Parts: sequence; C-alpha cells; structure tokens
Amino acid sequence: MCVRDHINTKLTTLFRHSLQSDVDLRDDTVEHALFSVYALRMTFVFIYFFSRLIPESCRWLLSKGRKEEALEVLQRVAKSNGHKVTMETLEKLPTPQRNGRVWQLFSTSSTLRLWTSVIFINWFDSFVILYV
Repeated sequence: MCVRDHINTKLTTLFRHSLQSDVDLRDDTVEHALFSVYALRMTFVFIYFFSRLIPESCRWLLSKGRKEEALEVLQRVAKSNGHKVTMETLEKLPTPQRNGRVWQLFSTSSTLRLWTSVIFINWFDSFVILYV
C-alpha cells in the first residue's frame, strides 16, 4: 500500500466518523482535502528552501551585535553595486533600535504595510484550509 492510499484511507475513516452515518462521503471530498493539504505543504517547502538564499537584514544583525556577519552582508550588496564597505563605514551607521512594536509594521512604509498584510492574509488562509 503506497503512502497516498494510506492517507486516503485514514482521511476517509476520519471523515466517516465525523459525519453522520446516513450521509454518504464522496471520494472527491477526500481528493479536495488532500489537494489542499498537499498544496499548502508544498508552499511551505518552497518558502523554506528559498528563505535560505535570502541573507539576514544588516540592521537586525547589528542590533544583535553580530558585526562581522553584517559586514559580510553589506560587502556582498556593495560588491553588486560597485562599491566597497569597510568596518569603519559600518561603525558610522547609527545603532538600530532594539524595541519594535507590531503596530510599526503598519505605520512605517507602504511597502512594509503591504507585505505585512499579505503575510497575515496568508496565515489566515492557511488556518481556514487546515482547521475549518
């Protein structure tokens, strides 16, 4: 028995126990539920692997005291822009704030407001697909 057949039988059993006995469970209901679960899982796998390619924020690294890593990130960005960054340049930068609030995600810039809203909607959709 392959993994998909095993999952189908488990889900069918789960749905049949949760529904009344006189209601007939159709196979496409299980297929739709499986498709939703698979699509959501693949989205998370995709995000997980590609998030490793994006470097940490220089500001965040500086606020945590990780100056060497921040310098590496800045040097990589500066190299692509045709500039050079040294530790002296990094020392001239203002020390970032350590205390952030959730409301600042919506009030700082329109781009940050848009991305925060998109992420919140994505989490809400994930909740609806999995738990409702």
